[in-house]
Amino acid sequence: MKRILLSNKNCINVLLGLIVSLFVACTSKEKQRLLQIENVLEESPDIAWAMLSQDENRLSKYSKSDRMKYLLLRTEAMNNLNSATL
Repeated sequence: MKRILLSNKNCINVLLGLIVSLFVACTSKEKQRLLQIENVLEESPDIAWAMLSQDENRLSKYSKSDRMKYLLLRTEAMNNLNSATL
């Protein structure tokens, strides 16, 4: 029974990976980058902060909605970094 549960979890993970991959393939490079940063943010806010800092000079190429998402992720990364140091 345990093997069946593990295989079901693996199938779900594979399907989720495919869905995310398809979603990413249909979006712009900026949206892909923001999605990457969002995925990294919870586990490693310092890495997410570094990625956001690298993108700061390319912010003018982002659409308005992507700039808002960037600022939201930046604020969330700062909050996560501050809570980690307390």
